[in-house]
Amino acid sequence: MSFAEEFEMLILEVNNLMPLGEILPDLLPLDQKWKPIGELHVQCLMLIILRMLFGLDDVTEKFQSKYARVLNSVIDKAEKAYARKQRRRPG
Repeated sequence: MSFAEEFEMLILEVNNLMPLGEILPDLLPLDQKWKPIGELHVQCLMLIILRMLFGLDDVTEKFQSKYARVLNSVIDKAEKAYARKQRRRPG
């Protein structure tokens, strides 16, 4: 079984557990019935599944963003120090 097939099975299973119409009923006026658009519906389910698989919640995402900023700052300082050192070298 390929990853694509496993992912498709997971999407179908999540769709059975929580149809999008039940998750987002307030988006439509009361006189309209929820009719999910196939491709949009699948994309929403894929996003939910990927967030679950990679453990992406607000806390994790904020931590990763902060960590990336700190790491980029350290790398930037190291690159600047290296560039200064290279300029001082007699060439």
